[in-house]
Amino acid sequence: RVFDLLNPASAAGTGAANGTFGGSGDDAMTGLRLRWDAVRGGFFVENLFEFECASAEEVLQHYAKGVRQKQVAATSMNAQSSRSHTILSVTVAHRVAMDVGAAVTREVVSTLSLVDLAGSERGASHAADTKAGAERFKEAVNINQSLFVLRRVIAALSRRERRGEKDDDSQHIPYRESK
Repeated sequence: RVFDLLNPASAAGTGAANGTFGGSGDDAMTGLRLRWDAVRGGFFVENLFEFECASAEEVLQHYAKGVRQKQVAATSMNAQSSRSHTILSVTVAHRVAMDVGAAVTREVVSTLSLVDLAGSERGASHAADTKAGAERFKEAVNINQSLFVLRRVIAALSRRERRGEKDDDSQHIPYRESK
């Protein structure tokens, strides 16, 4: 499931404290939808909050708000281990006047994506002895599966890039093999 850590409605529940978002019940855990944009040729998250910032300080304020909402939990190896993948995408637009005093400008747009992958741990034989241990074990299995699929996606994209087949649809990229 995909959640927007900057959406106040997503954070209306107890948030990172116990892993619930948007209140209680099954509707709160449905998350946002991942969609394909055929025009741009890429995936996007539907209804994701975007903020226009005028300074680096504003960007850092939004980042800090997202970090406060992120799911973390204590594990045997880490006091605050990320329990979900988190992505921060920053798009920077730089506008330059073509001539002095001209109304025509050239715009350069760049996107930087920072990714915090959920922590992965090996399951101990006693990990499922308690309810909390069973939840952490199940969580670790899901995280490990997700990391495995991510590795396969990156490998497939790298092979495509090396061959110069950016627009070739003949090779399957396993984006949706994660549950």
